Amino acid sequence: MKNIYFIAILGWISAAGAHGQSVAWSNPGQIPPQSAVRLDLVFTDCAPKGEVNLPKVAGLQFSGTVGRATSFSMINFRASSSTTLSYTVQAERNGRAQIPSFEVMTDKGRMSVPSLALDVTAAAANQPRQANPFSPNFPFPPNPFQNQTPNPGSQVVPPDAVKAMAEAEPRRPYVGQVFDVNYRVVMTGNRSGRVKTTPLWDVQNFTAEAWDRGQQIGPGGNQGLQFHTRAMVPKAGLFELPSIRQKLDIDTAVGGRSFFFTAPGSVEVEAVAAPVSLNVEALPPNPPAGFQGAVGQFALESKLVPEQVGEGEPVTWTLTLRGTGNWPMG
Repeated sequence: MKNIYFIAILGWISAAGAHGQSVAWSNPGQIPPQSAVRLDLVFTDCAPKGEVNLPKVAGLQFSGTVGRATSFSMINFRASSSTTLSYTVQAERNGRAQIPSFEVMTDKGRMSVPSLALDVTAAAANQPRQANPFSPNFPFPPNPFQNQTPNPGSQVVPPDAVKAMAEAEPRRPYVGQVFDVNYRVVMTGNRSGRVKTTPLWDVQNFTAEAWDRGQQIGPGGNQGLQFHTRAMVPKAGLFELPSIRQKLDIDTAVGGRSFFFTAPGSVEVEAVAAPVSLNVEALPPNPPAGFQGAVGQFALESKLVPEQVGEGEPVTWTLTLRGTGNWPMG
């Protein structure tokens, strides 16, 4: 490995796929007039960016504080996420209230929200309503629970049903060097299930980014997700990255599926990846003059506007420093 000292700004680069992203209302069905009803706006595989400006609708009033919930789910190790904005809405009279199509800004760009026709009828006041109705974007079957007693024998999950492992690259980073950490969780034997949490570890005496959303791996009988982050250790010597834990629901022979609860027919398990040992090397001796401890790779760009200028005229000189690494405070 070539030993080079750099002064760099820590830069995080993120990428996301563009498939499956949408924003849509969750249709509440019939609603009664003059009654407060919850109406959900669901962002699938994207998130709102900035304030959402709803269109004004005659005979329909939005009120109260907007609720917000975020979920991450995975079926057969196909990951998806959603952000739900919950509004309180009240219709003034019977009939049909039409929320027109409008656009919202998301972290994946501007998207169009389809129109929604609300059926307002007094008959809806006598119908039982769910406190948290499932949205059309909900990633599980319409009937999330099956009313049958599970067979205890079918609930047994063998110890090797889930495997987890972690690795760091390089294994001998320098003090202050940003390095990659990959964590993989795999279900064996053609099993299906869902992750319930993001990877969890105890970040002490080192620095790490948040884990990414994960990518599907493992064709064939073993299916899994790989998560990635980057970390930095500030002191030389032997160092152990802590174990990584993640909870999953593994489907069994009977029962249904639920995102929020472990339904009959699934068993909660915890995958644990062993700690990763590192040998953090001290920086080479005799650093260049003025070196303050920053380590990384960078590019320095210079721009002068305008490039041609007369005597006494003002100019703007911009220096841009880009890169990946750490930057000491002070």
